Amino acid sequence: MELTGRERSRLVAFVRFVWEFVPYLEYVPFIWPYRFKCTESSKPLMTVTKKLGLHTWYVLEILAPDIDRRLAIAHTLALDALGVD
Repeated sequence: MELTGRERSRLVAFVRFVWEFVPYLEYVPFIWPYRFKCTESSKPLMTVTKKLGLHTWYVLEILAPDIDRRLAIAHTLALDALGVD
C-alpha cells in the first residue's frame, strides 16, 4: 500500500511554505489550521487535521478500515516531528 499525502488547501500550503522564509517568523508558530488528505489511487484513506490554536492539536480520521491504526498514528506523529507546522 502506497499512501500519498497532500495538503487539501493550496493556499494554506503556500502560506506555510512562505512562512518559513520570512525573517523572524521562524520563531512564531504557524497557528492556522491545515488538513492533510492521504489517498491511495485517489481513494481517501485518512485525514490529519491540525486545529487552530497555540497548542498542537491533531485530529486523525481513518477512513479505510484496512489501515493499521499504529501506522496512521505514526504518520501523524511524523508530521509533527518533522515540523510541518
